[in-house]
Amino acid sequence: MERATRGLSKLLRDTYVQWDTSSREGLLQKTDPRVKILGLACAVVLVSLRHSLGSQLFVAISILLLASFSKVGLSSVYPKALGLAFVFGFLIPAPSCLNLFSEGEIILPLLVRESPSSFLWFQVPETVGVTREGLSSIGLLWFRIFNSLTCTFLLVNTTPLSDILKGLKHLKMPDSIVVVIVLTYRYGFIFLDLMEQMHRARLARIVRGGKNSETRRWTGERLGFLFGKAQLRCEQTNRAMEARGFSGRVRVEPLGSMEKGDRWKLAVLAIWAVMAASVV
Repeated sequence: MERATRGLSKLLRDTYVQWDTSSREGLLQKTDPRVKILGLACAVVLVSLRHSLGSQLFVAISILLLASFSKVGLSSVYPKALGLAFVFGFLIPAPSCLNLFSEGEIILPLLVRESPSSFLWFQVPETVGVTREGLSSIGLLWFRIFNSLTCTFLLVNTTPLSDILKGLKHLKMPDSIVVVIVLTYRYGFIFLDLMEQMHRARLARIVRGGKNSETRRWTGERLGFLFGKAQLRCEQTNRAMEARGFSGRVRVEPLGSMEKGDRWKLAVLAIWAVMAASVV
């Protein structure tokens, strides 16, 4: 619980730091939010459709250069992306690199048996090991997750939420999606603050640390309480919005026409997309 609370507090601090990085005099900070959102969508589509490691590496280097020109601290983007990419892009799919799931050229034997056998619905070959094709597929998956995360974190760290919502609205994003983004972002702070308050209240009521069984029981009860609290908050928010005349439409300030520099950046984005798609 202590580690979780510290982690939640760090998340809040990092979110407030985002407002500082988005106001710096960097390349992306001076760019129209519509161009940045289109760039993010273009990058995500590219890393999802391209099946070559060369294209993924080209996108990763481009994002690194863009972060440097935007004066964004690499420590605020890459540690999070590396951690999530390691879990979802390497740790979870790691067994798929073995020849138990797909055939391929074995480059690292792990287990040598006298004869093949079967276990449940698996056919266990004589030699079990890591295949070249399996490593290639895991590397491609890791790059896709890593590049998508770094693009997203870079956009969040260089663009205030209000500008992101304006850009989404002007790009004809449905109002329902915009409302969900706004409410999720704002409720996240309330949720984290409520969790921290409950933890501090528990610490104030105990003299010595409780047993592990009591801590697990308390955690389970608080999870159920938070679930009910979330439902109640959702109903209250909905009634409050309807009482204030909310009809489902989102109104934002107009962004106006793009400046000449933003049009040039949009043209550079198109050229970059063609180059990234052509890299083998």
